[in-house]
Amino acid sequence: MKKYIILSIAILLSICVESQNNFKIGVYALTGFEYELYGPPYTSYGISIEKQLNKYLGLETGYNINNILFVDNYVKTEYSSIPINLKLYTSVLNISGGVNINFLSDISILSEQHFSVLSLNGIYPNLIGVNISISKDISLSKSLELEPIISLKYDSKEFGPNYGIGLKLKYCL
Repeated sequence: MKKYIILSIAILLSICVESQNNFKIGVYALTGFEYELYGPPYTSYGISIEKQLNKYLGLETGYNINNILFVDNYVKTEYSSIPINLKLYTSVLNISGGVNINFLSDISILSEQHFSVLSLNGIYPNLIGVNISISKDISLSKSLELEPIISLKYDSKEFGPNYGIGLKLKYCL
């Protein structure tokens, strides 16, 4: 687990060192639900690195921590993901989409209910998930931007597709 985090940080830092033009570093928080309204809520927070390649196209990556309450709110799972997205910039909205590389961080049993091993086996996320998001950059100052986000992602059959809203605060280098 620690090897993956250290490797992720090393990759993100190498991207930072490589180029400083049209480069943004951000922190964000997002909350949402499964596609079905009765599904478990989730929260996601993390850091992002964004590099705009030209006027309309960019790359976005980062490190996310995702928390999901599961099995009638008695089990909490936490998994980390590294998104790799292609981002399209327009004057109205930004659209990004790509894949998530997921790995399980923690499973916590919040109640002393009886669980079978079979009920806990479906909690693991798929290694590769997909995501798409719509956002809009709002300039707060010359080097600071706020980005509201609406996202849709699919990380596991058990979690189902989930959607969320959130905010990202970005610093432009």
